[in-house]
Amino acid sequence: MRKNKQELPYFDRQTRADILAELGSILCELRQKQSISIEQLATKTGIMRRQLLAIESGELDRLPEPIYIQYFIKRYAEVLGLNGTEFASAFPTDGYLRPPMPAWIYLPVPQLRPIHLYFLYIFVIFVSLNGLSYIINHPLNQNNILYVQQSDEPPISLGSANRTTPETSSSAPEDLSKKATPVAHRRSDFSGTVPVRVTMTMDADSWLWIEADGKTEFEGILPKGSERTWVASQQLIIRAGNAGGVRIALNDGLLRKLGEPNVVEEVTFNVPPRSRI
Repeated sequence: MRKNKQELPYFDRQTRADILAELGSILCELRQKQSISIEQLATKTGIMRRQLLAIESGELDRLPEPIYIQYFIKRYAEVLGLNGTEFASAFPTDGYLRPPMPAWIYLPVPQLRPIHLYFLYIFVIFVSLNGLSYIINHPLNQNNILYVQQSDEPPISLGSANRTTPETSSSAPEDLSKKATPVAHRRSDFSGTVPVRVTMTMDADSWLWIEADGKTEFEGILPKGSERTWVASQQLIIRAGNAGGVRIALNDGLLRKLGEPNVVEEVTFNVPPRSRI
């Protein structure tokens, strides 16, 4: 016998606001980790600044109808590199509860109430995103970096550098280790009388982490068309989340792509002690 709409559990306004607050908190934390300002986010999503802030703080009264809120959440998530459709599906668009994962309907009612399913779904998303963030930002094992000696050759040829994929830590959760994107590492020792200087041109948006002489100089997203220069007297490390969208030139050499599109890759430029100023 078919259930009618009145027999489904009803979503009160406070419950909807609680779900919005949970999702907004996750998005806000990820935005700050990627060093994206609320103004940059408004430009990329086409959503007003006050509405983005209302999502982050869970202020339901400052937002339009639920169907529009779900779309705002989807666009917000996509800018952060998430699956926007999947993430936004946790926010209900009508007054009646429909669990976002069909498999949950087989759970015994005494164990989990329908409203708990939404919060469990949000928790799973949060854990997955933080796990991925940890893998990308975890310090590298120096044993996995290959050394390429440079003599009187022209500036480093990025396309010919050897690559290795680090072993996954045995303490990492099994599911995250299977889904983690491999990180290619390259290291170049070179001689010279000047600090290492790398010019960077962005062909596409990419998350970047730059360390110069042991100090983090930049961590965040550089948009397409950006040009930056980084200088170090001892060591310069560049890690990119979308290596195919980044071109770099060493000490005024030719611009070369850092790697393949949508691949996390790192290159280290190391100045031997005899060459340091």
